[in-house]
Amino acid sequence: MDDSPQDRLITLSAVLERGWKRKAIRDLLDPPDKLTTNRYYKRGPAVRLYLLDRVVLLEQSQVFQATGKKSSVRSEATKKAAEKRRQALFEHVRQLSIPIPKLPRGELVTLACAAYNDLWEDRGRFEKRASPRDDPAFLNRIAVNYLRHECSHYEDELDDLFGKVGASPAYVLLRRRIMVAIKEAYPELAKAIRADENRAKQ
Repeated sequence: MDDSPQDRLITLSAVLERGWKRKAIRDLLDPPDKLTTNRYYKRGPAVRLYLLDRVVLLEQSQVFQATGKKSSVRSEATKKAAEKRRQALFEHVRQLSIPIPKLPRGELVTLACAAYNDLWEDRGRFEKRASPRDDPAFLNRIAVNYLRHECSHYEDELDDLFGKVGASPAYVLLRRRIMVAIKEAYPELAKAIRADENRAKQ
């Protein structure tokens, strides 16, 4: 699909926020127009996406008008409750304590290489190996990944955030805060952190 307005995709949460009942989504919209991996939580189920143009068209149908939409009072209350939960989630992430252990360079590189090798062995990619003798830029990159995934509460917090209202932007905030904490503990990894952040935006 291209980026034209009629091909714009919205998430299940966005459909619900427009006032749809879940039963109406199952009856009128499903299956979704696209399934994609959650870019912030790849272990979770696929994200369901719907063509906005199709959603709007169905909202104008008699079937939807009769049975598919929530009452305006209930819809407004649902939006307010969702916004309250979203703000609470953001506040939780903002207030998190994010300690990052300061390890000697040699120990950090050894641990990062071991974690990298274990990851790819689990995926059956035995040819992907890391060694402390590898290129320093590569070692810095996997060191950042090691610190984020193994030396912070990143994975536990992802589990807690999964499926909650406002989870996607909360993922972004959580990741940003952890990367800032890593950069403060390891200023020498600043370049690798910038590169990682640029990849995450793509």
